[in-house]
Amino acid sequence: METVPLVWKLASPEEFFRAIYEGSVRTRSLLGAQAPNALEAIRRAIGEKAKACEKGGVTEIPMPAVLASAEKA
Repeated sequence: METVPLVWKLASPEEFFRAIYEGSVRTRSLLGAQAPNALEAIRRAIGEKAKACEKGGVTEIPMPAVLASAEKA
């Protein structure tokens, strides 16, 4: 088992929220059910966290994966 250090590169912090919002039906439904002021607060919070990941004009979100393999005995 090992961790693979992947990075999600986005053009802007706002693109991260859009990708989350549009990324799955379940997430879109959950976020879409929020009151407008709550959804805006969620959007701002995600944007602020994503801004901390900006490097050279690109938002780089760490998205490591765990790779595991096994053999059936």
